[in-house]
Amino acid sequence: MVDQAELEATLARLEAALQSVDVPEAAPDLSGELAEARAAQAAAEARAETLADELEGAKAEIASVQEAFAEAQAAAAAAPEAIAGDETERMRGALDALTAEVERLRSGTGDADAALLAEVDALRAARALDLAEMKALLTDLEPLLEPAHA
Repeated sequence: MVDQAELEATLARLEAALQSVDVPEAAPDLSGELAEARAAQAAAEARAETLADELEGAKAEIASVQEAFAEAQAAAAAAPEAIAGDETERMRGALDALTAEVERLRSGTGDADAALLAEVDALRAARALDLAEMKALLTDLEPLLEPAHA
């Protein structure tokens, strides 16, 4: 059997060896910082999702505005053709009549009263054409002005 003295000597050697060994300190607790980083990441992901939703809404709004703009351009291009209906034909007829009366006056065969009546008719046709153009413009502008009144 091992004797008491030997055991004490062995125990002393082991204690000396333990004291000479450099034991690193315990690892610092980083769980708080990890929780903060995870919370910041979750907030950033939520913000990115919100921005993506806002971007999609903005894209839809841009598409809507572009569509309305294209419709307005088409309407503006068609407006002269729509106005070019009865008023334009009336204007052309009145101008043709006025031109014919002026030519008769120049040749000496025309009547001054008939020329004046043709001129009045031409002025009335021009006024009707102007009114039709203004009505078309007001019709086009009305949808644009309604949001300002809302």
